[in-house]
Amino acid sequence: DDALLQKLRTDKTDDLGKPKTNLIFSVDYTDVTCPLSFPDGVRDFLLPFAEGQLEKSQIISIKRLSAESDLVKSTYEFVIRTTEQYSAGDSFGVLCENNDTEVMEIISHLAEREAANPNLLLNLTPDPAVKPRLLPKHILRKASTFYTLKYLLDIRSLPKKAFLKYLSESCSDPEEGRTLAFLGSALGSEDLNRIIYNQGLSLLEILHIFPSCRPSVVGLSQFLPRLMPRYYSVSRIQDGMISFVFSLVENTRRIRPPLRGVCTSYLVSRSEGDIIYVYRRRNTDFRPVEARCLVMIGAGSGVSPYLGFLDHITANSRECSTVTLVTGNRYKALDSIYREEFHHFVGRGVLTSYFTAQSRDEGSKHRYVQDVIRDYADSFMEKLEEGAVFYVCGDAKGLGVDVYSAFKSIIARKKQLSEEDAEEFMMQKKRQKLYLEDIWS
Repeated sequence: DDALLQKLRTDKTDDLGKPKTNLIFSVDYTDVTCPLSFPDGVRDFLLPFAEGQLEKSQIISIKRLSAESDLVKSTYEFVIRTTEQYSAGDSFGVLCENNDTEVMEIISHLAEREAANPNLLLNLTPDPAVKPRLLPKHILRKASTFYTLKYLLDIRSLPKKAFLKYLSESCSDPEEGRTLAFLGSALGSEDLNRIIYNQGLSLLEILHIFPSCRPSVVGLSQFLPRLMPRYYSVSRIQDGMISFVFSLVENTRRIRPPLRGVCTSYLVSRSEGDIIYVYRRRNTDFRPVEARCLVMIGAGSGVSPYLGFLDHITANSRECSTVTLVTGNRYKALDSIYREEFHHFVGRGVLTSYFTAQSRDEGSKHRYVQDVIRDYADSFMEKLEEGAVFYVCGDAKGLGVDVYSAFKSIIARKKQLSEEDAEEFMMQKKRQKLYLEDIWS
């Protein structure tokens, strides 16, 4: 980056990166192959939001729901076995793993001995001066470099300043070290945002940009966060089985070739009959409730939980005066997942109103789900005032924000409220659990 290099040439600060980073672990190497196999050690970690136990779950079937086309996201339905009792609206966590190719690339950039033998057993000893509560809980004291990077660490996380400072100390090229030290300093905050955070660069990209950087797995263990489970909503519940839907995440923000999502790429690499490790996640609100009127809004794979909602309403003979579903996708012919199933519920009288929006189809009446809300503002306003329960499921930055904004705008217009009062109206709906969200970023 020319602007950054010019800034470093003119900046006379000599104490960048000082004092030197203190590592909280020391390491001894044992010339034996690491005996661990997944999920050894990982199974003992705290499972966030866990309601059930970690279980081995066999994949029963894998089905592609979207067409084979570059115009739409690749969307899949998995059916897996479970011994847990799930209800409509529940979700679960999946223990995932980092991609082998990425892991081996990172290892090739590590300190010499660790790069030479990825399966060498590492014995980590904590610094006795460090309080136990300050030690990372997700690091195994006896594991290989490969096992640590593949199963324990989030190698895609954005680097914090302290991590960049440590990486600067691992460079043999003084200019590369000074650049990383500057990015990790208070002086480099603006450039850090512009160069690293805005482009979504993580460890592997940084190691490619600064080839003289040769960190140790001990340092990576100290600064990289835990590889966390990923969460998925249950779409349907059968005897001893659940299904769920996801779209393969394509990360286009990297300067290297696009990287796929950590867990979605892990899942699509599985086959029928394979085992994955899952656990039931605590759910307090996002489930069908007794109400005269339900409104369900979702886009993409975010429509899938509503299949379970409608199954639940049907099985329990729930009497709702109206059940409205609003779905969004790109093309009617390519990625309208569960369209036939939803029309089936319309035919049976379970689903009162079914609206669709297609963002890429020419001539589509509605492009986005928020367009449906605005076009039928009177109907949705009436439902809001009558105490209908609204469910919103999908992407937080897109659908979550846009749908919420659409409701705020029609409330402000119809009730002649200020933006602040319209916001308070919606917040009250949230507090009353009449506006429920299952959204993700």
